[in-house]
Amino acid sequence: MTSSRPNSTFRWPFTATIAALLLVLWTGCDSVNDEEGKSAGSVFIANQGNFSDGNGSVSRYEPETQSATPAAITGLGSIVQSASVVQNRLYVMSNSANRIDVFDALTLEQIAQIDSVVSPRYLVAGGNIAYVTGLFGGFDQFDGGLVTVIDLAANAKLGEIQVGDNPEGMALVGQRLFVANHGFGAGRTVSVIDTETRAVVQTIDADCDGPRFLAADAEAEVVVFCTGSSPFEGDPTPGAVRVIDASTGDILKRVAVDGQIATAGFGQDVAYDAEAERAYAVRDERVILVFDTASNELVGTIGPLEDAPISAIAVDQTSGRIYLGRFNGFTAAGEVSIHLDDGVEVDRFAAGIVPTYIDFGR
Repeated sequence: MTSSRPNSTFRWPFTATIAALLLVLWTGCDSVNDEEGKSAGSVFIANQGNFSDGNGSVSRYEPETQSATPAAITGLGSIVQSASVVQNRLYVMSNSANRIDVFDALTLEQIAQIDSVVSPRYLVAGGNIAYVTGLFGGFDQFDGGLVTVIDLAANAKLGEIQVGDNPEGMALVGQRLFVANHGFGAGRTVSVIDTETRAVVQTIDADCDGPRFLAADAEAEVVVFCTGSSPFEGDPTPGAVRVIDASTGDILKRVAVDGQIATAGFGQDVAYDAEAERAYAVRDERVILVFDTASNELVGTIGPLEDAPISAIAVDQTSGRIYLGRFNGFTAAGEVSIHLDDGVEVDRFAAGIVPTYIDFGR
């Protein structure tokens, strides 16, 4: 590993038939460091669960006490794709139930439920407004894609914006919202939404297969992480990184990746630590690529890591520790391992089935 301090939303192109089969598998705190560098904030883990069972859940971990509650939130009756903390509330993307469940991030008491949100995937917020990618363009279909606009104060749906096929991660830069149109690995575009007019104002050709996660850096650039194309249709293409000027949409840098950017279980492939200007991307489920967003270069790797493949990656910006979801299949409970920036494991705790997304209470 050649980096210093590290930092911090399916893939693959399918026919509609294969997409339907895949869906069965897949869619299906301000804190002070202590002497050991741990964060005082809670860590929340979205556990995807098994699609046919609808048993997605949320786990909770307390770094201060090194205590975990693997089944902190259960009974959702849905696949859970992600869970994000905004303004002391936990927003759970109940993907296959087409809704967002809202909880108090401290007590885990349910506050609200936002219904009729098409296949919610990932959430970003600006003030009291949040944007949620919807994997499809409507209910009961496998193509298209949209972004749902949510009023966080009222816990109400404000509208929908159609974007490219099967959108996943987003990045917000000023009033421009960038949306990665993954297209199950066949997509190649990033949609740009004007958040004032709530309309798509630009479609950027990312010149790589499967844009899936985005990171906005301090230089008003958007870093695009592409998975590569589907291994289910011919020879898969490798992953790639593109750096885009947020104001113009021009590609400033093209970076090749040796392998595909991919986690097990179609989880959180990329984490970004804005303070350290480092992004971490999972390559081929076991290696972590380190990308410096100041120099726009790949500067190191961690791994390959032993044990179960990686299903999610996140970085605690307070402690600099890397959290990895560990995939033990679609019917067995997973785990989360915690690492220093050189990959050395320092702790591990139990989670739910397919830990697919990790976020930190601030």
